[in-house]
Amino acid sequence: ELAGRTLTRQWTGAGVSTERLTVARDHVDGQLFLPPPGTPAKSAVLVFGGSEGGDSQRYTAALLASHGHPALAVAYFAEPGLPATLHDVPLEYFRTAARLLAAQPAAASAPVVVMGYSRGSEAALLLAQDYPDLVRGAVVPNPRLAAEVAEALGLPDPGGLRHAHRGAPPPRAVRPFRP
Repeated sequence: ELAGRTLTRQWTGAGVSTERLTVARDHVDGQLFLPPPGTPAKSAVLVFGGSEGGDSQRYTAALLASHGHPALAVAYFAEPGLPATLHDVPLEYFRTAARLLAAQPAAASAPVVVMGYSRGSEAALLLAQDYPDLVRGAVVPNPRLAAEVAEALGLPDPGGLRHAHRGAPPPRAVRPFRP
């Protein structure tokens, strides 16, 4: 061996504060990460994962806060006080989380951006569409392409609809699949 190096990845930058949120107290399960005091205001980001369940995006939220973005990573199923499975998750739950994030002084009272991974991309897009006064936009870095491919091939989607809006399924747009 001619040379070696050890790198350590630090998820949370100096001065970032974090607070654990619970369904019982906050009506949301997740972790809130706020940039250090005095950091110039940037867009707040509500971030959540997909079919893996739980609070899978806390490291993403920590990195965002380390770069000046107030961030809230939420779990929306498979945690105590939340639905056991990813089915008929109410969009109002995400709206509650977005409002909680927007109310933080570090969020500068601006609309939030939602970032949903995989199955979470569905909820992110629906939130941006249905709550434009609260949500500025959606970032979907890894949309749920597998189900679209399965649908195009005539295979059943094993899980079916994942989110509900005001107690009813959101309308489904028909999109052609073009490989």
